[in-house]
Formats: sequence, C-alpha cells, structure tokens
Amino acid sequence: MIDSSRWGRPLTLAAFSIIAAACGSSEEQQGGKPDAGKTTDAGRDARTSSGGVPGAGGAGGSSGVVGAGGVSAGMGGMLGTGCTLGDAASDVPPGGGAEPDASTEMLPFDAGVRDASVADASAVHDAAVDAASHADAAPPHVDAGRPHVDAGPITYPPLRFSDIGTATSVSDQFQFTEGPVWDPVGQALYFTDINADSIYRLRLPDKLDVYANHLGNPDGLALDPDGNLIGAGFVARDIWRLAGGKAQSLVGEYRDRKLNSPDEVVVRSDGIIYFTDPTFGINGSMGFTAQTPELCFQGVYRLTSNALYLEDSTSAGPNGINFSPDEKTLYVSYTGASQVYRFDVAKDGSLSHKTLFASNVLIADSMCVDAGGNVYVASLSGITVLDPTGKSLGVIATPNETPTNCAFGGPDQRTLFITARVLVTAPAKGAASLWRIDDMPIPGLPGRP
Repeated sequence: MIDSSRWGRPLTLAAFSIIAAACGSSEEQQGGKPDAGKTTDAGRDARTSSGGVPGAGGAGGSSGVVGAGGVSAGMGGMLGTGCTLGDAASDVPPGGGAEPDASTEMLPFDAGVRDASVADASAVHDAAVDAASHADAAPPHVDAGRPHVDAGPITYPPLRFSDIGTATSVSDQFQFTEGPVWDPVGQALYFTDINADSIYRLRLPDKLDVYANHLGNPDGLALDPDGNLIGAGFVARDIWRLAGGKAQSLVGEYRDRKLNSPDEVVVRSDGIIYFTDPTFGINGSMGFTAQTPELCFQGVYRLTSNALYLEDSTSAGPNGINFSPDEKTLYVSYTGASQVYRFDVAKDGSLSHKTLFASNVLIADSMCVDAGGNVYVASLSGITVLDPTGKSLGVIATPNETPTNCAFGGPDQRTLFITARVLVTAPAKGAASLWRIDDMPIPGLPGRP
C-alpha cells in the first residue's frame, strides 16, 4: 500500500493507476537502430497552441505496454488504438537493426522559424556583466567540476549521502516545473513551467522572471555548445533551438510521421543532441486534449546536423537522459519500468550495449549527474541518488511534493536545483515548486541539465 499522506493530500485515482501500471510493466523492447529521419513540415505551427500539458515525467499515464499480439493495450491508448509494433505505422523492422536508408539526409533547419515571447536577449548575460563590473568580485567558476588542460582528470572520493544537505524551497508559484539547466556564462538557471507554456529564469540569490513564453509547452531544456537553449516541445512535438529571440524547430518528424511527445534532451560537447520521446504529452491525461500518435513506439533519438537516428524503441516510457562526466555512457530512465539503463556511446555518437543500471526506481523520471559520476534520478519517493555502479545511496526528500528533475548550478556548480510538484489530476498554480540544496559535496558539470 502507498502512503498518500506523505504528499500532503490524497493521491488521485489517476496517480494510483500510474503507480500500479509502472510496478507491473517492464522494459519490453531493446530494439535496433533503424536510423534515419526527416524534418518537421515547415507549414506546421503547433507552438501557438495555448493548451496545457499532461503529466510530464510519467505522471500523466502508464507507459503504454504492448498487449498480446503486439497491439497497444496501455492506459489511454498510449501507442494508438489498433496500432501494432512493426507495422507500416512504426517503421521498426522485426528484430531491430538498421534499414537500408539509414543514411537518409534531412535538412534540420527548414522546419520554420517562429517568434517567441522572449525577455530582452541582452539580459541573458546581465549577471555575468554585473559581476565583472565589480573589481572585488570573484569571477564565476564556469569550469567547476571539469579538469583543466594538462591537469589530468579530476577525481572525487565516493559520495557520502549524509553529506548532502536539506532541500529548501525557492518558490512554489508554478503549475508543473521541469527542465532545469544552469547557464554558466549568464549565471542563471532556466527551467520550464510546462502547463503555463513558460520558461523561467532564476538569477541568484532570488531574482526570478519569465524568460520566454509560447514555445509549445516545453519540458526538458539543455544548452548547445554555443550556449543556446535546446528545448523539447512537449505538446508541439518537436525539438527546437532558441537563439536571438527566435525558436527554430530542428526536427518534429521521424520518417514523415510526427514525433510523440519529446520529453528530455541533452547535448554532447560536440553538438549532437539526444532526446527521449514517450507519449506523456499527447495521451489526454491531466485534463488536456489528446493528440493522435503517429508512431507505434516510443524512442530514444540521436540528432546530428543532417540526420535523425532512432537509437532505442520501447513501450516503457523513455524519460530522463544524461551523460556520464566523460560522455562515454548515456543514462536513460524508463518510467513505466521504474528502471534506469546505460548505453555505451561511440565516437560518432551511436549507442550500443544497453545494460540495466538500476531497478526499483519507482516512476523513474528525469535526472542529473555530478562530476563524480553519481546519478540523481527523480522518482516517486524523492531524488534517488545512485553511485557510478548503480547502487542506491539514499533518497533526497522534497516535502509534500514529488521531484520531476534536477540540475547542478551556481557559481561553483555546488547548488543542486530540484523541480517538483504535487501529484494532482490537473496541474494548477501553486502545485509545483523549485527547490535548492547548497554546498553539495561534489559539483555538477557546467552547462549540463
């Protein structure tokens, strides 16, 4: 039995259904890499929608496990009624493996450029400019957690969970917080309020403002090598780049079919983008209009400058995604299976050797990684902290709320920011928060979500 009193109010029937579905489902497909892709249609403009977003991070529905005969039997028709894995609507060959057109080119920048309501672009770097204007101000440690040239790798002692402090609330004025990422140049934290269709900016200690609106109800955020925000359009069903006040859709389709609901995103240091694509944003939960899925699987993708590659196909709700400090391992959480897997990352960015990293991480959501290789996964019980071998060290609590994501930041990368919300049927203002823990024993990695 689940003790609902810990969240401060009873869990809804929908929440209990989600938990039951997650406990009973498993990661069913490891899939191959039928890797190719195309850009989204230039004429489509889903970002103007004012609709909200159903449960990001797995809270909006079950993972849509596949029933007998391969037909979707998930709650809410997660993979589409009558949709069969491997049929014409899935383009995934039986048994996986790359298809002959794996080298199909795409033009990632012809998807249209749309205006976004963005705060003064010059203000992005205000914090850095203000700090530099004071002679006695120490420069921000933008390289905290990373080795200096010729200094060799930085090593850290094993993390002691008891050294982690208590989370304190920064603000609780939001509907559904997600996607935190720290900008080490602008010295600001960006995070999303999905249902409000907004990106917020926090400049320490407590200056909070709305940075951008009308971006397709974004969920996860990341930074590219040039410092531009990369976002997952949870309802717009695309991946976009925000630069110069313009939101540029990079990809919104896989083989001429709309993506499901891009959830989390991370960018490798060479600019390759990885993202997860469950169906949480289109399944009609949390009081929002359902959209028809066009793919019969949920995916983990790799986006290069000229192609989109499907690296993993599944029905278990791929969600959080992040790199190890050396970028040789990619971690992915599967919400419906309550598991975290690891992949080996090749020089060209392709993934292989999918291996179970941690299990029993109930409703495994988004994640962050510190410079010592410890993995912090948002889960139903709190932020589950895993050491580099996948061993659980403990759980960080956010009282009365369930974490959705986390990111390291601050001048020395030793502040852990946590987004969290109350499990309710429909997110409402005041149901989600931003938390922080200062003086973390091991710093994070600059620019990493």
